[in-house]
Amino acid sequence: MDTLLSWLDLTGAGRPERLEGCAVSADLFPMLGVPPLLGRFFTAREEPESGPPVVILSFGLWQRRFGGDASILGRKLILDGAPWQVVGVMPASFHFPRPDVEFWMPLRYQQAELQQRSNHYLNVVARLKPGFTLGQAKADRNRVAANLQR
Repeated sequence: MDTLLSWLDLTGAGRPERLEGCAVSADLFPMLGVPPLLGRFFTAREEPESGPPVVILSFGLWQRRFGGDASILGRKLILDGAPWQVVGVMPASFHFPRPDVEFWMPLRYQQAELQQRSNHYLNVVARLKPGFTLGQAKADRNRVAANLQR
């Protein structure tokens, strides 16, 4: 699962505000095993650059900016001048990758980026397969890295 932190401006209704968000791959939330408080996660269909712009809010942002209004689902927010549809709200206990992240959006790759092996701007999160040790995971990661380098 890949993640990338970013800052976007929330404008439209209310006072403009600069928010820290995180672009994540669609399979991050299911892998972490924390269901949304409201709504749903992203889907693979929403990941491509041409996919619909959707966003998941943190509990804190939902409470502070929208008063905990359950009708937030489906509402469009203006982030950096573009409309993004709210599809979910995470529970108060969810703080990934840090407590100050206030929204999550799909990580969108441009086709050319998928071919480049020199990009090093993503953080990767993974879960160990049952019965698999951390040592085995590190050895597997090192093997993959060596193959990529070749």
